[in-house]
Amino acid sequence: MAKGSLKVTLRGISRNRLISFITITGLAIGLAGSVFIGLWVSDELSWDSFLVNGTRLYRVEEDQLYDNGVYHVNVTPWPSGPVWKEKIPEIESSCRITYAGNLLFRKDEKAFNEGSVLAVDSTFFLMFSFQLIEGDRKTVLNDPKSIVMSAEMAKKYFGSEDPVGKSIQINNSDVYQVTGVMRKMPENSTFNAGFLVPFEFMKHSSWYSENWSSNSIATYVLLAKGSDPLKVNDKITAVVKEHNPDTRTKFVLFPFLDIHLHSYAGFGHPGGAIVNIWIFTSVA
Repeated sequence: MAKGSLKVTLRGISRNRLISFITITGLAIGLAGSVFIGLWVSDELSWDSFLVNGTRLYRVEEDQLYDNGVYHVNVTPWPSGPVWKEKIPEIESSCRITYAGNLLFRKDEKAFNEGSVLAVDSTFFLMFSFQLIEGDRKTVLNDPKSIVMSAEMAKKYFGSEDPVGKSIQINNSDVYQVTGVMRKMPENSTFNAGFLVPFEFMKHSSWYSENWSSNSIATYVLLAKGSDPLKVNDKITAVVKEHNPDTRTKFVLFPFLDIHLHSYAGFGHPGGAIVNIWIFTSVA
């Protein structure tokens, strides 16, 4: 029976070669396209899912009130994170994070400009479960002159040597000691860095400010289990008003696991990158 059906099918194809070619090719392209779109959608939905405390992590964001509406931004005042941690019981930990700019790294005769440098608070590895190959995640960034680098960067500058305990120079001036080596951050991660330096590094930059009305960095918080983010919003705003009484800005917590697909900025509240997921899923 099956052999007979196959013969009939092959005869039909041979008699209508052009139509059969178009049909089979179209089917193959359609199936391949659906598979590739499915793989892409799966990857997009997996962002930051590897983080152990992902459901308790939030980015602090701002609703700035103007006469023509609310303008949403994803940055916060420079000194805010540690103060929020100190004054708000629901905040288990806080971490300020910003790109440190394009820096010149030098180790002996090797010198390269590096742009993948994050300045972070010492709580970084306690809040975000990125893997350390060497170093104590509790203390690895405690020293203002410490630095953590990825395994790829360690090989780039130190070759086969163990870099921990050795020094590397930044911008032909400051010398930092390597205190840890981390695995390369996953491709589906909000953060992408080859180096981590203590947040103190930014105090040497021209754009650092202790002014509570200067918003330039991202601040993340880890809430204690069972905490209500909406109540924390009000407390965060109240703390800022203590330091900047004239502000009309409201501070809100945004779930970290939603940043990749739902993050937004500006006037209004656009759908974010999730819209692309809906579109391509419909196409598939």
